[in-house]
Amino acid sequence: MAKFSEIIAIIIGIIVLISGIMKLIRIDIITNSFAEFNITGLLLTIGIIEIVSATLFIFRKTAVIGTLFLTAFFGGAILIHLTNNQLNIIPVPIIFLFLIWLTAHFRKRPSLI
Repeated sequence: MAKFSEIIAIIIGIIVLISGIMKLIRIDIITNSFAEFNITGLLLTIGIIEIVSATLFIFRKTAVIGTLFLTAFFGGAILIHLTNNQLNIIPVPIIFLFLIWLTAHFRKRPSLI
């Protein structure tokens, strides 16, 4: 099960990394969706947060802090979609949160020494 959870962690990490990079290079579809929420000024910040969180999540020694960062990130995504009445998009971050915590549960805990 540990091998499976590592594979899922890498897949989730890569997806979030790609999403963060898309925000950094300002892909049109991302910029337009952020304009709908009036948060285009946060595009760079959110992209950096995504990249850092995903990187922390991928590596086992920093996976716990990465899990917490991604939880906060996807919780914020859910809040943004709820406040803008986009209920059809909310299952996506919920599924990611479920997979992140499932992966965190099944990963072997790193030793402190």
